[in-house]
Amino acid sequence: MGKHLITYCHKSLFYLVIPLILIPLTVLWGQYAEVLPGNNGLSSVFGEYRSDHFHAGIDFRAPEGRGMEVFALDSGYVERVEITVWNYGKALYFRTLDGKIAVYAHLDRYYPELDKYVRQVQAEIKSYTLKLRFEADEFPLARGQLIGYCGNTGTIIPHLHFELRAEDNSALNPLNHGFSMADNKPPIIKTLTIIPLNEDALINGGLEPVEFQAQLREGNFYTINDPVYFWGKVGFALCAEDYQDDQNPNGFGLYQYRLYLNDSLLFQTGYDQFQNSQGPLRNRVWNTDLERWMGKRYHQLFITAGATMPFWGKLEPGAGTLKASQLSQDTSLVRIVGEDHSGGKCELLFRLIRSVPGAISFYCEETEGGWWATLDLCDTTIYRNLQWRKNLGKGKWTSANPRREGKSEFFIALPDSASVKILEISSKSMDYPFPLYWCATPPEKYFESFPEPTIRWRLFQNLFIVEIEFSAFIQTNPFAWVRYLDPQNHILSEHSGIINAQSPTTYFTRIKPNPKASQISLSINWTNPSGISQQTESIKQYYLLKPGKGSKIQTACREVTLDVPPGAVFTETYITIEEGEMQIDLLPAMKYWRIEPEGFIFDQPVEIWLKIGKGITDRLRKGLVIAEYEDSSFDFIGNLIDTLRNEIGGRITTTSILCLISDTIRPEISPSVIEGAVYSKSPTVISARISDNLSGFSEQNLPEIYLDDTWVVGEYHPFEGKISYYPENHLPKGIHTVIFRAKDNAGNQAADTVNFILN
Repeated sequence: MGKHLITYCHKSLFYLVIPLILIPLTVLWGQYAEVLPGNNGLSSVFGEYRSDHFHAGIDFRAPEGRGMEVFALDSGYVERVEITVWNYGKALYFRTLDGKIAVYAHLDRYYPELDKYVRQVQAEIKSYTLKLRFEADEFPLARGQLIGYCGNTGTIIPHLHFELRAEDNSALNPLNHGFSMADNKPPIIKTLTIIPLNEDALINGGLEPVEFQAQLREGNFYTINDPVYFWGKVGFALCAEDYQDDQNPNGFGLYQYRLYLNDSLLFQTGYDQFQNSQGPLRNRVWNTDLERWMGKRYHQLFITAGATMPFWGKLEPGAGTLKASQLSQDTSLVRIVGEDHSGGKCELLFRLIRSVPGAISFYCEETEGGWWATLDLCDTTIYRNLQWRKNLGKGKWTSANPRREGKSEFFIALPDSASVKILEISSKSMDYPFPLYWCATPPEKYFESFPEPTIRWRLFQNLFIVEIEFSAFIQTNPFAWVRYLDPQNHILSEHSGIINAQSPTTYFTRIKPNPKASQISLSINWTNPSGISQQTESIKQYYLLKPGKGSKIQTACREVTLDVPPGAVFTETYITIEEGEMQIDLLPAMKYWRIEPEGFIFDQPVEIWLKIGKGITDRLRKGLVIAEYEDSSFDFIGNLIDTLRNEIGGRITTTSILCLISDTIRPEISPSVIEGAVYSKSPTVISARISDNLSGFSEQNLPEIYLDDTWVVGEYHPFEGKISYYPENHLPKGIHTVIFRAKDNAGNQAADTVNFILN
């Protein structure tokens, strides 16, 4: 540190005395000093959902915006500082006397002495991003001493992200260690979703997850009005939030969750401590599959095989799941308890009914005065109370009870059969009260040709849920046949699939991948309204990633290659790679590759290589990059070119939609300083708006500012699209030249020069 280091070594003699005096007071008080004085409140708490990690601290609101003073929670020293454009922005790591590490993130600047030194180092190495470590005697601070100023570096809204870490660097919940929040409101339960976890699981007769609305009763008790029937293996996930006060609109995550079955504890979790390296496990705690399916954030109340977290305690993998065949009774009471850190509780109670599924198929023929229907039932007692509902068109429905003519034959009278569009058959039996659909539209309404159904595949909890959608009603339930194929298309095994009706035109089937196969062939057979049998086939290729094993995945056409390192996944995971084409605004149609399950987080970065098409010209090749596409925007992934293989590479940490874009447009620069402007005093800030249309900027390619041919510390805020320089000293009188430079990730460069006069 040179002379600056010597200065702080002398100061440290004073600061090393202060902690000795404060130690007894710290123990006596049992809590730390305020880090952001004032009744600011919190905007986030420990363990909450984030896109690729758990929230490792608490967020203090900063109602006065940037510049609010932040103080040392205890006596100790600055152990390190890190500066990045994204993530934590300007962060400070402070080692306290009791050995803990306090992290202050998103700071606008550090306290003056430290800030001056950091800026000197940035100028020397000509880099805004920085990592510095210090010894205990270099930057010591006493309890309650100024440590920095609140800001929004690395984020959008000014606030203080504060963490408390143990000596092993694991994140601790600050609300368990001397910090508190005013919270007199109990948590709120919004919805519960029950998730099918094996191939034969059914929830209220369906194959897909079912969401139930929580109904508030007395106090903080909630119930579910709808009956809940299930079969197979299922798990639960809860959507709940906690609120601090009337002035704070933020919804917080809960501190604890507990799941009971008939008063026996099945699952519990409490957010007290975890390792930051366990962030990818957020996939198995905050259920990302449900987030895409339901559009809500759901906390999972069961443990997936291979996932371990300290806040699960001694629970084994699989805890929290229920299997119908293992229950000793048909009806069980489920109770879910949520609790915030202030002790506020909410409870959800409902009855879970085990229901043996029934298989049903239809044969129907029109007769004089009505229709004869023959139902092939696996258990006629399940359907002992059938009802029919007929659609007369234009939203008009009428109900009728069929007349049983034997064990499995029914007759329904339809006076005007020509107007009948559909019959909905449902059983009001307590064993299986779910609708079954069958079309009774007269065949003459249709031509012999009938469009094939649309088939959509979705990976969910390592199972394929396949949606089969017809453009019109079909005469009978479709039939599914599943074949597992190896890469050479040899059949390894085959079986029939369960078809489940969601509506008269939409059906579902669920398929468990075979780890020895690489493809699934799904044949759908049905009879169209003209009585003609038809068949369509859909083939899905998939890949298995195993924990602890590296693998090289390559699509059949070799257009996509994934180099997956050992340790990239913590449990067996299936992924798919789907190729397609999309049109975005004024851009030409572009090819994309969708890697699913979308949003899955890898434990380690994975290399991806995409084949460069032959139609790419040399001009477009120069600006070619791999980009992640989401919400009509692009995020840069990489642009490493392998000319021998004619491929472009990058690194991904999450599965998503990837595409190749050619960015040949330079960034745009709009300086705030006007050319030739005359100032009477030195400006406090020199800035410019800098934007890029596609590939954007990275830590290695940040915009820069040169003042009078000298590189200066320009702070780039990507969310504001602005770079700013704050002169430490008054500039001398005369003409000054400012040059703004920017280079995007595709290599396109731009520069803008502005001269101003200081009198």
